[in-house]
Amino acid sequence: MEFGASIFFTDYSITPTELAAAMEERGFDSVWAAEHSHIPVPRRTRADSELGKRYYDVMDPFVTLTAAACATKRLKIATGICLVIQRDTIQTAKLVASLDQVSGGRFLFGIGGGWNQEEIENHGTVFATRMKGQRSPPHTEPARIMAHAEIRVQNNAIDAIVAAAQQILIESAQPVRHGRQVTGTLPQLQTAPQGPLFRSPVCEKA
Repeated sequence: MEFGASIFFTDYSITPTELAAAMEERGFDSVWAAEHSHIPVPRRTRADSELGKRYYDVMDPFVTLTAAACATKRLKIATGICLVIQRDTIQTAKLVASLDQVSGGRFLFGIGGGWNQEEIENHGTVFATRMKGQRSPPHTEPARIMAHAEIRVQNNAIDAIVAAAQQILIESAQPVRHGRQVTGTLPQLQTAPQGPLFRSPVCEKA
């Protein structure tokens, strides 16, 4: 069994370089960075619950994971999760390919549709149909990102244009039908965050 840690990197959390180095030294497998572009105010989604300050202040995962990659040699770095439906496809492909190269192939591309309706709609996406764009290859955001990344890898002795990342993991409460490029699921967490900085990382390979 391999263990990792998931965190909202902020200006008041432990730094990506410090955490990554400490985790690698202690034999951890991976570090996962959360993403929210912003938290709209006011909001209807979960309006009856108070979000932690980290949701408002979380830094961009591709920036923090680059810092983590540069501070380590073995530790896998991962998005937990990247909200692909809110991002430009070509720019995201560039980021994924670049980070995978900088890290020496250690990047895990965890993706999901998100839960904050106002945040998603601010990006021009219809909330009700946000999940459809990442589950039905080949016309999905992950598939388009793969095509734009144009990273050639060896896959069971067959050369194929697939994701720049080692793996693409879709956040889902249930198993997801997927093509060769998607290699696992990230079951949705049902428990409250554990401690002020960390939440339990869960990774189930398909």
